[in-house]
Amino acid sequence: MPMSLALSLVAVVQVASLSADAQLTYHERGGRDLIGVDRLQYAELAATKPETLTKVPDGLASPLYGTLAVPGAKGRTYHVILDEPEEGPSRIYVDLNGDGDLTNDEATTWEAKVRKRGEEELRDYQGGAMLTFGSLGGTGSTVFRGNVILYRYDRKDPRREAMKSKLAYQRDYVFKGSFSLGETTYDAMLEDSVLSGDFRGTEGKTAEGKCTVRLLLDVNQNGKFDRRGESFPVTEPFNIGGKVWELTGIAEDGTGIRAIASSKSANEVLPPPDLRPGKPVLAFDAKDMDGKEIHFPGDYKGKVVLLDFWATWCGPCMAEMPNVSKAYETFHGKGFEILAVTLDREKAEDKIRDTTAKMNMPWPQIYDGGYWEAKIGRDYGIYSIPQAFLVDGDTGLVIATGKDVRGEKLSETIEKALEGKTKRAMR
Repeated sequence: MPMSLALSLVAVVQVASLSADAQLTYHERGGRDLIGVDRLQYAELAATKPETLTKVPDGLASPLYGTLAVPGAKGRTYHVILDEPEEGPSRIYVDLNGDGDLTNDEATTWEAKVRKRGEEELRDYQGGAMLTFGSLGGTGSTVFRGNVILYRYDRKDPRREAMKSKLAYQRDYVFKGSFSLGETTYDAMLEDSVLSGDFRGTEGKTAEGKCTVRLLLDVNQNGKFDRRGESFPVTEPFNIGGKVWELTGIAEDGTGIRAIASSKSANEVLPPPDLRPGKPVLAFDAKDMDGKEIHFPGDYKGKVVLLDFWATWCGPCMAEMPNVSKAYETFHGKGFEILAVTLDREKAEDKIRDTTAKMNMPWPQIYDGGYWEAKIGRDYGIYSIPQAFLVDGDTGLVIATGKDVRGEKLSETIEKALEGKTKRAMR
């Protein structure tokens, strides 16, 4: 997404000035629109009120309790109450200042999103909570606020059974601007991708111990940020154009960041191929889970094929899969195929086979147990799932990706692609 995108509610952190390397402005909200839905987190909801929650609003009908995980928020617990009565709208309360009192906070936005599934009307909710990070007393140079986007899927939706006891959430705050390395200046962002509450990168690490605070640089200057080759953990050296850099001077609130030439070693990782519609897809050879050789896209001459990246552990993938299965049933006899790449961890073969049988997924599955480092996923620069590419098997060109191959739009896109292929064949 171009860096000229305007953002509302800009808030510049009032602390020491940034170095000459970085011209970054802090935005309390807008990160999701710039970066996309990435690394959703989930708060487990339960009917038992935790002891650390000292005061709750009056008039709760059917409350569920949970917390938003913020590893860097020492001394704070961000409690959440989701009140879902049998009749009437859902309500949400968030302990924005993390003091255990849910009666002294600003109201949290919370709006219903109605969607149809056949004759059934489902009601999801989405909102935003402006959390305060930093010292518990609310003073000091490292205090800053940042918006967190909240998602709640209709608990009556049988296709989202796994989300029935969960509240999904994602960071929305971000630094945006430019960053200079030597003589070159790049469009840049600094993101706290898993809501650690501390831009130094010492908190909120992945299960594999990797830093989740990242500097994003538009290395190939194509107006967007790719996770491969353009996303750099702030605690690790990185290589661009054969020169190694490391970051220093980062404060808890993200200010003060600068780059210095490093004597450490780091392999250069190039950005992924340009896979926008009209561009050639990245060809590969692999074996599916049944041992069959697959040559993509060469094996799909005369077809329109959906290359679908997913995993059994991915809630949004599972929610989307009935829609993908329905599209397969509708269009498979008309020249539509699916080839799936699963980003499951090691030793997940049985779980994958059970899931594909249960969810009516008869198409080939490629699996190497690499998780986010799965070879094909890494080659394609996949950093969030579900993600898919609709491809013309004759030309090898991408027909559509993104929102055009998800939800209700998927069938419309497939139908249009097949019609176009038929017309071209008749000429």
